[in-house]
Amino acid sequence: MARVENACPRSDRGEPRSALLAGDYCADERDWPETLVVLGLSIPVSLVGTALVTAGSVSRRMSGHAQAMRELDRMAERREKKSEQSQG
Repeated sequence: MARVENACPRSDRGEPRSALLAGDYCADERDWPETLVVLGLSIPVSLVGTALVTAGSVSRRMSGHAQAMRELDRMAERREKKSEQSQG
């Protein structure tokens, strides 16, 4: 069985980016560790963002609910005062 040599020449400094900048693209020279580190770091950032959006959404809904309850209490107080005045 013949030995298959890497068909992709390495860049002068052995860095995949320099080969890409020179126009030599090769799948064997991808920056997998760097790419995976960036992906790994993006996961906690996305989780924090999701938590902040969820907390903000819940906070807005709870604030709206509290405002509606205060308005209902005011309406009930007005109705009670009106019924007391009509009876008294």
